[in-house]
Amino acid sequence: MKFNNLIFEDNFDKETLDLTKWNIEHAGHGFGNNEWQFYRNNSDNVKIENNQLVITAKKEKYEHRYFTSGKITTRSKFSFQYGRVDITAKLPIGQGFWPALWMMPEKSKYGWWPSCGEIDIMESLGHDPGFIYGTIHYGNPHKYHGPRTRIENINDFHKYSLIWTEEEIIWLIDDLEYGRTANWFSKSYNKEKGLVENEYPAPFNQEFYLIINLAVGGNFSGYPNKETNFPTSFIIDSVKVYN
Repeated sequence: MKFNNLIFEDNFDKETLDLTKWNIEHAGHGFGNNEWQFYRNNSDNVKIENNQLVITAKKEKYEHRYFTSGKITTRSKFSFQYGRVDITAKLPIGQGFWPALWMMPEKSKYGWWPSCGEIDIMESLGHDPGFIYGTIHYGNPHKYHGPRTRIENINDFHKYSLIWTEEEIIWLIDDLEYGRTANWFSKSYNKEKGLVENEYPAPFNQEFYLIINLAVGGNFSGYPNKETNFPTSFIIDSVKVYN
């Protein structure tokens, strides 16, 4: 289960985000979670500073939203099936912030979410960023589970990692494992047969792409209050993927 072949790397050592590797999202429809931000394709929200990716949430009116932030993906530019992901990042702190490192299928074999599957490498909640969550979403009806752990030194950078094999998914922080699972299933709708079960290890047997974002508000995180400080940033030092 050792993955030593580096197949994707970004150390954010260019003046601007490398658009041969990443897409910058521009949308603000709540994303199924009742989020409050508009993700802008804007240098104020997604920029490179000191060889680091800085995603900044701001309190400002844009389109139909009163907050802006940033979200980037490797969709259609890089995806993989099985391997190890290492992302070194520093989390934002404050009520209503929801930073996430996660993955979705490049070309889903199994239909819409949640049948298609989702792998969350790391999520945290700004009001208590010491808790780190790793989660998989799957099934029909929707099921999800995963570990959580507490980290010290929340103002420091930490390495958030995922090891993904055909048999299991493992979460690590600073190279220390804090959870694993081999328990999931997949059901999809078939026009002729209705809801049918897909053979394990579906849906986690297809290529997934990377996503990095900082949401403002949402069903999971709760919402900003008068004590929430803006602007606030989610800082990523490096992203590496091995197979």
